Amino acid sequence: MAGALIDRYCAWFPTLPDRITLDIADTFNAVHGCQQLQLFNAHHDDDGLQPIVVFDGSGRPVTAVLRPAKRPSGREIVTVLKRLIGCIRETWPRVTIRLRGESDYGCGDGLEWCESQKGVRTIFGVAGTSALHREVETLKASTEPRER
Repeated sequence: MAGALIDRYCAWFPTLPDRITLDIADTFNAVHGCQQLQLFNAHHDDDGLQPIVVFDGSGRPVTAVLRPAKRPSGREIVTVLKRLIGCIRETWPRVTIRLRGESDYGCGDGLEWCESQKGVRTIFGVAGTSALHREVETLKASTEPRER
């Protein structure tokens, strides 16, 4: 089904685009009753699913992958990206693809795979760390006098 959604997305364009921007994320969805793939998620304190969804830069849906309610592993992210980019490349072999996502998707495996692909660019978030927060506080403090 995920491949069929990508095919439908590609068919939407009347002419071949030079480049596309794809936003990839996972989102928690609570479920009730016994549903296949449901999993308890401690962060949300509920049973649910956490599908990976992809939209283009204009908000058009590209694909979705139903999965358990847990953070996707690097291997799982690479599998989804391979299928996604592979299906798009079947229709548009030379289109430049810009992937945007949260820090989960810029993990070592995902980022490494993206960098090995010709015509794939990435913009991934960076997860906060105590060292990063200290640096930001230092920069913030140095700019406060200039704000007034």
